[in-house]
Amino acid sequence: MPGDREKCLAAGMNHYLAKPINPDYLAKIPEKISCRMPFRRTADKPAESTVLDVEHLKIIFSKKVERLEKIMQVCQSTVEKQLSIAFAAIEQKNREAFMAAFHTIKGSVGNPGGREAMQAAENAERAGADADFSSLLEKVGHFTQSFDEFKASLASLIHEFKEKKG
Repeated sequence: MPGDREKCLAAGMNHYLAKPINPDYLAKIPEKISCRMPFRRTADKPAESTVLDVEHLKIIFSKKVERLEKIMQVCQSTVEKQLSIAFAAIEQKNREAFMAAFHTIKGSVGNPGGREAMQAAENAERAGADADFSSLLEKVGHFTQSFDEFKASLASLIHEFKEKKG
């Protein structure tokens, strides 16, 4: 949730790591918080896709495509349920319910590597705090478009994994 990082660091934590976990970033954390070695940030390599974190998924799921398919099924089910809650929250003018629904959506699409969909969900979650309810429908629309692109990209990647598997 917005502000969690700041609260944790203010409470004395050395670092804060949010989902979705980036394996490259995770590997750098011990060096970053270590007093023995200074942290040197290397230039980030350009992403292959803004829709889908392909490299992340290849590292984790290239040999476990069935797990990725199951995660995508759960993701889709979660998103559908939370979108229903979000639409009801707009009708009821319930900002907290809307924001909670999009917080859940953000994690659901972020964990399997949905970059743009996660960003769109985060934008909707933030907008819930201060936007008028009529503008929230636009944010939901942007998210659903991003989510559809994510599903198509993920389906293509799953097909690629299956072809390589034989």
